[in-house]
Formats: sequence, structure tokens, C-alpha cells
Amino acid sequence: MNSNVIELVIFQTNPGISKADLMAAADQTMVFLQKLDGFISRELSLTENESQWVDIVHWQDLNTAQQAADKFIKAPECQEFLAMIDTQQMTMLHLNSVLTKNV
Repeated sequence: MNSNVIELVIFQTNPGISKADLMAAADQTMVFLQKLDGFISRELSLTENESQWVDIVHWQDLNTAQQAADKFIKAPECQEFLAMIDTQQMTMLHLNSVLTKNV
């Protein structure tokens, strides 16, 4: 049985990119993500000192997560967001969700 997959991306922005700029570009990518098969949800977080971002996307399974990643980097509506990320400081992981509890 396939478990849900969490795509975890930890990144810093390129110099001169404001929080507002990144949030606006992230909003543009949401329209694209919501149309993809297997998309469940997304959470974008920022450290307290605003030095690192964490993008958490929940997918139905690893296959849909991997297909989405390939489409995301090619999609015109995602290019502004991607251009803001310092790819030298980025980590991307796909994790199998093994326990979920709602309070």
C-alpha cells in the first residue's frame, strides 16, 4: 500500500528578495500545483530570523510527487518563484509519511 509522500524543500532566497516578493511568487505557483494529480496540500514556512524557508508539499504518492517536480521546474507560472531561490543552498527530500495524528 502506498503512503502519502511529503516533499520537503529547505531553501534560502537570492539576495534582494523580500518576504513579500517570495509570497507573491509562491501564490502564483499554487494555481499550478492545485491542478496536478496527487496534490494534497502545501505549507510554506519561514524561520524566525527569516533566513531560511521550508516548503512542505503533501502528495498522494512518490510517483505523483516526482512527476510534479519535473513539471514544476518547467512551468511558466513557476519560473518567478524558482528564480528567487538560491539553488546552492537548497535541500529537497521526498519522505514517506509514516504517522499522522490530528489533535
